[in-house]
Amino acid sequence: MIQMKKGGRIFCAGDISPDIIIPYGETRKALSRLKEGESLPPAKPALRSGGSIGHTVAALGMLGIRPRLLSVVGTDEYSDFLLDDLRENGVDVSLVGKQKERINLILAILDGEGERVIYLYNGPGAKLPDLTREHLKDELLPQVGWLHCNGFANDDTVDFMERCSATGSVVSFDLNLRVEDHGLDAVRRARIERAVAASDVLFGSGAEEFTPLTGIKELKEAAESLSEGRIVIARDGSNPIFVFQGGMCHRVPFEKVKPVSPVGSGDIFNGGFIAACALGKPVLTAAKWGCCCAAHALASHVYHDIPTLAQLQARECDGTLLSGGG
Repeated sequence: MIQMKKGGRIFCAGDISPDIIIPYGETRKALSRLKEGESLPPAKPALRSGGSIGHTVAALGMLGIRPRLLSVVGTDEYSDFLLDDLRENGVDVSLVGKQKERINLILAILDGEGERVIYLYNGPGAKLPDLTREHLKDELLPQVGWLHCNGFANDDTVDFMERCSATGSVVSFDLNLRVEDHGLDAVRRARIERAVAASDVLFGSGAEEFTPLTGIKELKEAAESLSEGRIVIARDGSNPIFVFQGGMCHRVPFEKVKPVSPVGSGDIFNGGFIAACALGKPVLTAAKWGCCCAAHALASHVYHDIPTLAQLQARECDGTLLSGGG
């Protein structure tokens, strides 16, 4: 069990962005069917509330945790859409700052098998928001029971992680490296290593995140190499996840589902895990909550479709937490 600072709240600091979902695979299938004289419903792009931190904070809000978001948005219509959506999902956005530039967009290209490729697009007059010391004030430190950040954290955000850790807050960090898009030069590597050192819980997805940082090819060994002094959660697609805690390695199964909406499922796992920990659940139970939330979101055409808090608690009691029942 992870003990949060008494009276503290959960804060998530980092990126939120509009996700433009482009169903390329469904469109190709529809075109093929048309050539054969059949037809399918039209596949249309969709606008969703996203960003890695955005998915996690939304899941926490939907589970009734009432998280506080530390981020920055623009003054454009996309920014308004994001804040409205997060408020509706129970997220406290009162600390979100403003920038004069428009917010960046995320383009998510989905193939016909439920896989996705993510592109960050900064259009004319747009900028990836950066948190600064102005947004991450020391006066917030007594309020932070748990701080969650990810691999897009800048130096000021990592500084805040270290200050939170020093004052007794639980700190979690999702590697979210996206090396294929953002690289891992010496400056970024040093920043990521500082963030890992400040974390009590480290999340990551697959060898593509753990290997570039550790130089170890096998996921289990790479994740284990970062587990001294912290809990490490290594997601592995549809395979059971690795949970390293106190020198022990555990496997938690991931429900077998057909991927429909893969964007943000790992981040939603984080939300389910953190919510369970905040409610006093043991780490392995929290991992099961994370898997259940992620699997439901992954298999649904409804965006951010996760079980309710009551459903998760009921499934925990009756032993069907990963079965998809209820």
